[in-house]
Amino acid sequence: MLEVEWREEQRDDQILHELLRCFKALSTSSIGQFALRSSAPRPFVQLVSLLYSDKKPGDACSRILMVELLIILIELYPSSAQSPIPERPSSALGLTTTPRLGTTSLPVSKSQYPLPAPHNNIFSLMRAILLTPKPLPSECPSMPISPHAFIESLHHPRIYKSYLKEVSDVCRDYFWIFCHPTNGIWDMDAVDIAKVEAPRAPGGMTGGVEFEAMNYLTTQFKLLNGVGRAAAELDLPSDHELSASKYHHDLFMSGMERIVAISRKASTMYYPTLHLEIARYIQLVRDAGMELPFGLQRMVAPPPSNLCKPEYEPKASAHAAKPVPKDTRHSRGASAAPVLPSVAMQQHRGNPGPSKGP
Repeated sequence: MLEVEWREEQRDDQILHELLRCFKALSTSSIGQFALRSSAPRPFVQLVSLLYSDKKPGDACSRILMVELLIILIELYPSSAQSPIPERPSSALGLTTTPRLGTTSLPVSKSQYPLPAPHNNIFSLMRAILLTPKPLPSECPSMPISPHAFIESLHHPRIYKSYLKEVSDVCRDYFWIFCHPTNGIWDMDAVDIAKVEAPRAPGGMTGGVEFEAMNYLTTQFKLLNGVGRAAAELDLPSDHELSASKYHHDLFMSGMERIVAISRKASTMYYPTLHLEIARYIQLVRDAGMELPFGLQRMVAPPPSNLCKPEYEPKASAHAAKPVPKDTRHSRGASAAPVLPSVAMQQHRGNPGPSKGP
């Protein structure tokens, strides 16, 4: 079924959507979770391959389900220090709240269930799935084009390019949503998570294509954060291939900085969950010991006052601009009389100037 091109007719997209919902429903029961684990990494590899191909479904709702299934895969293999999979309530805005994994760093992340060979931790499995090769386009020439050797030697590997292209396409296709250039990247220490994730009454910005696109972008950031937490649990040195630092470094080499810089321009009023997931991702980058690019460092700021912790105290930023002292030499009050240049020069030299006649 995954080999079918799902963009020919609308009814076909609906069939795929319902099939994905059935797969998601399997994760709500123990026997369904066992069935998903017994067939892993199928169909998750095939879902990612479909997501990277030109046969992917056109509607964002089906792609949201595809990414949520990848998040469910992380939850299917909890580490021995974690509790069983909790319920995932849905907010009134339709944004599924994915439970955050434990923050305890373990030398070795052992899963309660055996992982598919040759993987011994969930991060290794998820990394391999995200690095699924992109299928060739339908109108691709028979012989692939390879660059010259001297060009290949100058190339920097961007291993997450295929995945981040899918995320970046949302920023490109819905560019008019990112119209708030003064928005910052929320400081996670200042965010009141309960207020952000609290159910809200649906407003005028729900149900449209823009809302579904931002829901999809939020789900992608949730997946990135889930994989990042799985990498952090391994607690490996930064030069290790499976370390959290290497994971974030590869993402930024593949274009993550631009995606974060554009995504933070979405409305904080209508899409607060997106900003929360961006803040969580930036916090994971910092916890991994990686220094943020300067362009993102200067964007970190507290959230709006209604979503900020009451006890939060702003941190002194090293890049904050110093107040400029007011120069009173050229200021002129409302009642001040104009001063002639010759008189001003004499006052500067300490000469009171010629005395006025009687």
